[in-house]
Amino acid sequence: FASEQKIEFEQFQQTLDAALQKFNAKSSATPHDWLVAEVEYLIRIASQRVLMDKDSSSAIALLVSADQILLQAENLTSHGLRAAIAQDIANLEAVDQLDIEGIYLQLASQIRLVDELERPIYEFKPRPEPQGIETIQDEGLSGIATRFVKQFTTVLLRHVDFRRDMDQITPILPPSEEYYLRQNLVLNLQQAQMALLREKSDVFAVSLADAMAWLNRFFDREHAVTIAMKDTLVDLQRVEIGRDLPDVLVSLQEVRKLSRSAKQVKQ
Repeated sequence: FASEQKIEFEQFQQTLDAALQKFNAKSSATPHDWLVAEVEYLIRIASQRVLMDKDSSSAIALLVSADQILLQAENLTSHGLRAAIAQDIANLEAVDQLDIEGIYLQLASQIRLVDELERPIYEFKPRPEPQGIETIQDEGLSGIATRFVKQFTTVLLRHVDFRRDMDQITPILPPSEEYYLRQNLVLNLQQAQMALLREKSDVFAVSLADAMAWLNRFFDREHAVTIAMKDTLVDLQRVEIGRDLPDVLVSLQEVRKLSRSAKQVKQ
């Protein structure tokens, strides 16, 4: 993620430089004007990263770039603006940084483990022979008939299992359908990844809860992979991905003041 942000920032910087050069070539703006315009643009983008993307790291990088431009600019009085930028950077850095990359990779590792999960093995066993079958007291039956009735009853009870008020037994899925069962678990984990990137805490929590319920329902709870996955999901459920980031309105206000003062001096 860090390398992707670096590439994206470099591309943004190149686009900005090209636009400013074009603007400077077509207008009568002074170097002072376009320096202020560049700083204002960087601060605006930083504000959008905070408000729209909840991306504090990129916002801080943009504010630092704006401050470096002000530092290197000659004959540009910008103490108020630099102080505002420094305060906004400090406010953003004070927020606990969410390890989005680490959490995303954790979820990716769980997705790779889905194929290693074991399905529970169902065994159908006959009921044990009932103890103490009552002797049929019928003087009209001979001893042979009595033994026959006992044997027949024992065999019958061994193969017939009549139950009431018990949980419904889940049918065993054929192997051809296990793919869809596992794929549903994968989709829940992928949905959690998307919610993480967008910092949608409610969707993130629901996706993890659905994955946990699916794991408990259809996979062997005693298997080592299932236990490890459940432990990881429990830890992830404790993560709070929703964050309230401070805005950068102070820097925006100061750069607008600087821009207005520059226009007044020019007039």
